[in-house]
Formats: sequence, C-alpha cells, structure tokens
Amino acid sequence: MYNTFRAALLWFCLILLISGPVINKSCILAQNKKNDFQKKLEQLCKTYSETYKHSLRTGEKYAQEALNLSREIKDPLNETEALIYLARVKNIYNKLSEAKIFLSQALAIAKKLDNKYLESKCCTVLGYTYYCLNLPDSSLFYSRRGFEIASSLNNEHLLKRADINLAQSYFMYGDKPNSLKYCKDALALNKDNKSNLAEIHQLMGLIYSDLGDFENALKHFSQALDLFNELKNLPTVAYIYSNIASLFQNYSDIYKSTDYNLKALEIFRELKDYRGMGYILNSLGTAQLQLKNNTKALKYFRESLSAKSQTEDKQGIIFTLNNIAEIFLSKNLPDSANEYINRSLKYSEELGNKLSLANSYQLLGEYYREKKKYPEGVTALNKSLMFARSYNNRPMVENLYEDLSNLYNEAGDKPNAFYYLRLKNAQHDSINSEKAQKYIADMLVKYETKNKEEQLKQLVENRSALETRTLYQRILIIGIVLAGMILIAAFFYLYRKKVISLMSIIKIIPDRTIGDKRRLKGVIKIIEQNPEGSETKHIDSKIAEDLILRLRELMVNEKIYLNPDVSQSLIAKKLNTNTAYLSNIINYQLSSNFSNYINQYRIEEAERMILNNQQDILTFEGIAKNVGFNSKSAFNKAFKKFTGKTPSQFATEAARNILI
Repeated sequence: MYNTFRAALLWFCLILLISGPVINKSCILAQNKKNDFQKKLEQLCKTYSETYKHSLRTGEKYAQEALNLSREIKDPLNETEALIYLARVKNIYNKLSEAKIFLSQALAIAKKLDNKYLESKCCTVLGYTYYCLNLPDSSLFYSRRGFEIASSLNNEHLLKRADINLAQSYFMYGDKPNSLKYCKDALALNKDNKSNLAEIHQLMGLIYSDLGDFENALKHFSQALDLFNELKNLPTVAYIYSNIASLFQNYSDIYKSTDYNLKALEIFRELKDYRGMGYILNSLGTAQLQLKNNTKALKYFRESLSAKSQTEDKQGIIFTLNNIAEIFLSKNLPDSANEYINRSLKYSEELGNKLSLANSYQLLGEYYREKKKYPEGVTALNKSLMFARSYNNRPMVENLYEDLSNLYNEAGDKPNAFYYLRLKNAQHDSINSEKAQKYIADMLVKYETKNKEEQLKQLVENRSALETRTLYQRILIIGIVLAGMILIAAFFYLYRKKVISLMSIIKIIPDRTIGDKRRLKGVIKIIEQNPEGSETKHIDSKIAEDLILRLRELMVNEKIYLNPDVSQSLIAKKLNTNTAYLSNIINYQLSSNFSNYINQYRIEEAERMILNNQQDILTFEGIAKNVGFNSKSAFNKAFKKFTGKTPSQFATEAARNILI
C-alpha cells in the first residue's frame, strides 16, 4: 500500500514537471493575445475618430470592428464610445431608427458603469436623433439631460456640443429666446471649432429668419456659408444655399430664391447626392407653384420624385407625391391624382407618421369630393382630422373643418355644413389669437436682440456709479448684520439667565410621575416601530434619479395616464421595478401620491382638449373618458381640485379669452 502511494506521488510530481512549462506558456500566450487585442482596439478607436472628418464610410468600418473587439475582450468603455460613434454616422445617413438602437445600448452601459461623461455624451446625441425625428418633447428632454450632466461635470468639451443640441431642441420646440441664448453660449465656447461655429451660425440664421429679421438671418447664413466652404463641406454648403433661397422666397423674391436653389442643385448633382437633389427640386417646384406656373412645378416635382426614389427618404417621397396630387386636383384631374395619393398613403402607413397620414387622407377626401363620393369623402377627412388633432396641428384642423363643411354643403347636408363651419370659425379665432401673442413675443425677442449693444454700452457707462453704490450698500449691510448679531447675543444671554433661574426652582419641587402609563406605552410602541422615520423613505439616489427620468418619459411619450386601468403595478412593471419603489418615488421624491400624480397629467390633457374646443364634439363626459377617467363625477372632482374651476367654467373662461 505504501509503495503504491509512493509510486502515485512520484508520477504526479513527474507530470507537474512536464506540464508546468506548457501551462505557463499557455497563460503567457493568452495574456499576450489579450494585450495584442487591447493595442488593436486602441488603434481602431484612434483610427475611426481621426477618419470621421475625412471619410464616414471608413470610420464606420473601423468603429464596427472596434465594437466587435471591445465586446470580445469585455471592454465596456470602448464599446460605449464605438456605439456612440456608429449612432452619429447613422444620424448623418438619416438611419435614425438604427441610431436610436445604438444609443439605447450605449446609455444602458454608461448608467451601469455610472460614467456621467459617457451618459452626457449619449443623451446629447440622443437629443439630436429625436430632433431629426421631429419629436420636440423627447429631443428637449435628452438634450437638457446631456447639458445638465455636462454642466455638473464642468466639462467644456461636452458643453461645446451640448449647448448646440439644446439650442436646436428649443428651436424645434418653438422657444426662440432660449434657442438664441444657447446659440450665443455655444458661440463663446466654440471659438476654436470651425465646424461647430458654422453649425451655430446656420441655426441662428434660421432663428432670425423665423423672427422676420432678414438682415441678421442673411448675415448668419453668409458666415455659415464661408465656414462650411473653408471646411470643404459641400453638402452643407448646398443646404445653406437652400436656406438662403427660402429666406428670399419668404420675402417674395422668387427669382433670387430660384438662383440659390439652382446653385444648391448643381452641388448635389456633382456629389450624386439624390436626397439633396430631391429636396432642392421639390423646393423649386413649390417656388413655381407660387408663380402660378403649374406645368413647370409638375416637371420639378417629377424630377424630385425620381431622385428621392433612389434614397430611403420615404418622408420626402410622401411630400412630393402629395404636391403632384394637389396639382392634378387643381386641374380637375382626380383620376390622375388618385395614383399619387394611393402611393402616398402606402408610404405614410409604413412610416406611421401622423402628419403624413393627415395630409394623405386630406387629399383622398378632396379626390372623393371631386368624384361626388361624399360618404367616402367624409370618412377620409375624418381620418385626416383624427391624425391632425393627435399631432396638434391646429391650422390643418381649421382647413379640415372647412373641407368637411364644403363637402357636406355639396352633399346637401346643411346642418353638418353649418356645424363644421362654426368649428372652423372658432378654430380660426383661436389661431389668430395665438398668432398675435406669438407675433408680440417674436417682436420682443427681435427688439431685445437689436438693443442689446445699446444696453451693454449703457451698462458700461453706469458701471462706476453702480460699484460706488454697491460699496455703500455693503457697508450698510455689514452694519445691520453686526447690530443683529449683538441683539441675538443679548437675547440668548437673557434667555440663558432665565432658564438657569427656572432650573433652580424645579430642583426644589419633589419628583413625581407625570402622565398616563398607557399613553406612554403607546408612544414608545410608535417610536419603536419607526425609530428614525420610515426607512422606506430612503432609496439609493442613483436608482431614484433613474426611476424619475424613466417615469417622466413614460408619462410624456407613452401618455400611459390615458389608460383608465392604469395602476401602480402596471407602471412598476413597465419601469422594471416594484410598487414599493414606485410609491416611494412619487410620495417622497415628487411630494405627491399616485392618484394625484396621474390625475394631474389627465387634467392637463383635458385642459388642452377644452382649449381646442373638443367639448363641442366629445362633450365633457367624452373628454373625461378620453383622458382616462371612469366617471364624469371623478373627472369633475379632479378638475376642480387642480384648476379651481369646473370644466364648464374653464371652457367658458377660455372661450371668453379667445373672443377678447
């Protein structure tokens, strides 16, 4: 037995001696391979970053290789950077759905790593993606989030881009003062970055163009044009020519507008950029429509359609198809128009774009009116109205009311014709009131901008006087503070003296039991149950912050509050959390309760519907059901709680304001 054990031990030692160098060599080879991978990854990351300025295709190729390699060696930092780069490239190629997928993956990794730098970068690019998707709420949400993180990190590199994206988001949101503010902040930060400066000047040109300030708009477009020419960014140069063309078109100089559009078209043809060609040809067509030259407009629209058909720009194809259909309808050729309307509807349904669907169904309604098929026309126009309302396109809603009124009138249905005419007039008055307010706001922004230099000059002149006055104010404040401190010290001295004399009296009084023992036991029991306040109030700040962001996104984007059966468990499930955490967030972080939190969103939605005069169609009970209430009484009670008025009082007051 001993000899057998001894022999086995000898064999084991012999195997170790032989295999040891082999195992050691394998470990060294594995480590060397990992080091080689790491060096290759670093080289790939450097290459795709440098290539971005010269060749997107090559940069994209290297970024994809870097992504695959970073996943293979489990390097989450470089994986996130590669995902962000790929998303930026997809944005440039207008492949926005793919960009969103890359960014959602990158954001999840950044949050898991608790890397605020990468999170800010992800949010900023995601804000731009939603800007390209024409979703202002989401664009502003993510752009603002990216800016806030960059500001908290005080990272100038991140802020350079975050400022621009936030300015773009505010512009799309219709908030021109804030857009202009962040543009000016971005100008100050990007003095050494020509590419960013060019983009800022282009956006400022668009803002001033919308404000009706022709001179400033042309000035900023010209600066952007010079910078992009210097950078040899020909596609953007062409788009700026198009911006200038639109500026002249708005000022009724169609011939200058056409000259700039033709310059842009020449560049796009040289680059074989079919998307750009389609865009410019469509603009040339609309200019010819303005000149009442339908034949030439139709020629440009058909060329635009041919160019766009070679791209993935289905949205652009829809607009051109609708333009062609409108020309045929204006020429009383409904059968020729029908072919283009059907193609437009097909693409609109594929995209699921509400505005496109509203336009296509409106044209279909016009086609049926021309063919005297009134019931089908009513159905098509009502579908268009539904999509226009969901998109909150009020001018289009007004046009659709007029179309329905005309159609019912032709069909001999006078009551319905009068009903929609009344709705159209109410909507028109509401829009005019809004336009007046918007005009005043735009004029104020324009006035403030033009007078800013004069204000700065005045501030400089008053500076010395202000500094002198400030010095006297500081001396006065210091004197008041010192006097206050002396008074407080005297008060505490007298208070302490009084307390000491009271304590000396208390010591003379013999001890005795105070209070009811049963009550004391009750108090002790409560204290023992919750010695330092409810522990459920404490949730990790990172988890709380993430939950609040996702909860708000769920409310704003999905409008889950419209579901009458919404519950804490349903929302918790969608947020991938539990009801205890959700309840905690709403109660302690948002200072509300679940019912009030949901009802507040519902009442805001109801207010919008009432301001849009939808109670004339749905009744208040219909509005209550549409915003998620199961009963009219619950709706009335909640409405009164949050607005201080009943729905009918609110509607009457809104109507009175519109009339005023």
